[in-house]
Order: sequence, then C-alpha cells, then structure tokens
Amino acid sequence: MTENLQREVANSIKSLFDLTSRMDERVKMMVEKQSQLEDKIDNLSKTQADLTTQVTVLDGGQVGLSKLSSSLEEIEDEIVEIDIRLRGAEKTNSSFEKKWSYFLGFIRDTVWVIVVCYLLYKLNLQAPPLP
Repeated sequence: MTENLQREVANSIKSLFDLTSRMDERVKMMVEKQSQLEDKIDNLSKTQADLTTQVTVLDGGQVGLSKLSSSLEEIEDEIVEIDIRLRGAEKTNSSFEKKWSYFLGFIRDTVWVIVVCYLLYKLNLQAPPLP
C-alpha cells in the first residue's frame, strides 16, 4: 500500500510538474503575444497621430486656400482698376502729344516764314504776288 501511495504521489508530482511546465510555456507565449500586440498598438497609435496631424494640416490648408483665393480675387480687381487708369493716362498722353505736335508744327512754319522774309529782304527781292 505504501508503494501504491508512493507511486500515486510520484505520478501526481510528475503530473503537477508537467502541468506547471505547460503553464509556464503558455504564460511565456502569452507574454510574447502581449509584447507583439503592444508593439502593434504603439505603431497604430503613431500612425493615427501622424494621420491626425496630416488631416489637421490639410484642413488648415483648405482655410488658407480660401483666404488665398479671396486675396487673388482682390488683386485681380486691383489689376483691372490699374489697367483702366493706365488706358486713361495713355489717351491723355496721346492728346497732349497731338497738341504739342500741332504747336511745334506751327512754330516751325512761322520760323520758315520769318527766315524766307529775311532772305528776301537781304537779297532785295520782292515776294511773289499772292493770288
């Protein structure tokens, strides 16, 4: 009977040892899996943070784009106004050029008449009869 009891106790101890060994292996596997999952979660958190930053930048870019678009429209309006004023100044300048051209032509013709009269006087020639 003691032998039976010793065998049973030995078998029970062996079973307990096997059981604890398997439990140790499973705990070790679970720790490894947990470590892998923690790494994956960290990577996902970083990716999510990066994506959030990119979305924020893109949303800010849309606001900046609308501001840029409105500024561009204002600049285009100013360019149109400047073009209109420039055309007006060119017309005014053109009319001044015509006036100066007429005035200088008149002065030139007057000088020619005076020079011709002076030459006729010095050479004692008579002016041709007027029709």
